[in-house]
Amino acid sequence: MIAPQQCPSPRALTGAPNRLNRTGSILLAVLALITLMSFVILAFMEEATAKIKYYGLFYNRDDLRAEAYSYMETALAVIDEIHEIDSALYAPIQGWQNPLQYSQIEIPKDLKVRIRVVDEASKLSLYDATPEVLIALFTEMGISFDDVQVLTDSILDWIDTDDLTRLNGAEREYYENQETDYLPANGKFQSWEELRLMRGFDEIFFDEDRRPTPYFSRMTSALSIYHNTPVNLNSANGFVLGVVARVEGYPTDMMNEYLNGVDGERGTEDDRLINSTAHSYYPNLSRNRSNLTGIQTDILKVEVSVSHGEANFLLTAIVKWVGSNPGANAASGSSRQTSRRGQTAAPEDPATKLGYPFEIVRITENFKI
Repeated sequence: MIAPQQCPSPRALTGAPNRLNRTGSILLAVLALITLMSFVILAFMEEATAKIKYYGLFYNRDDLRAEAYSYMETALAVIDEIHEIDSALYAPIQGWQNPLQYSQIEIPKDLKVRIRVVDEASKLSLYDATPEVLIALFTEMGISFDDVQVLTDSILDWIDTDDLTRLNGAEREYYENQETDYLPANGKFQSWEELRLMRGFDEIFFDEDRRPTPYFSRMTSALSIYHNTPVNLNSANGFVLGVVARVEGYPTDMMNEYLNGVDGERGTEDDRLINSTAHSYYPNLSRNRSNLTGIQTDILKVEVSVSHGEANFLLTAIVKWVGSNPGANAASGSSRQTSRRGQTAAPEDPATKLGYPFEIVRITENFKI
């Protein structure tokens, strides 16, 4: 005999969905909590990674700084050796444009090193520039005659030591009438940024948003504020050679055609070099009526860039070759004797005492000059 099936009570039927609902709610809450924790952990990891990267860059920079100074010494040693071998620095094709290749120094695989050497004497000296040179420079840039007169007189008024205003220039009175909070430097430039302040330059060399125009880069590539020596014909670019040709009065292309070699390009293996004033072509390249030109340099800009991963360090120095100074020890002894006599002696320069062959004109870290 088959027993009749027993039907579930109404209470049992209504309780099952409630338990399922509670279980589903708990699962949803747990999933929401897990999701929230995942976002929190992810945010924490991103912040921690950023901090680790930041502190890694910060601490690595000290190591890279030491490496940069080490490679700077390597570059200067190469330059000095080439100078000793050839008795002068004429042009980059002597080998000093690539000190790493010349020295054959081994660079660690985890480091990237780049050394750039620029001849500052490949540019005209601003402080020895006559009105004729500046007029030739601005004219070569394609600036109108009237503006050339203003720019020439303004820059000469800015750097001279008096308050006498040239015909088209500007001195203290002009800048005071403009209600500016600056006056002419009456001395050497500290930075090319000073051009922003000067009459004429503020309108021609910078646009309405105060950004440099192409005139700015052309001028700064042709003039140097770090030397007062003749421009080195062997390393001067075509634009500078064009300015020199205007001043000296010979065909503009004559120097380029000779120095560039057969391929007509500067910086290649067939470049020609003038290493003596007795060179057969030198009189044709420069009449040198005002000691404007030369054929060698003693002042260079050396840039050393060192990087490791995302960390990097830039070291830039303007250096002047002054020789080994064999009388350094005698000069040092003389200073000591002067001091014993009770007179105030000038502080000893360690580089002079050691006979260091370079004078550091300017040096910067992580800043281009």
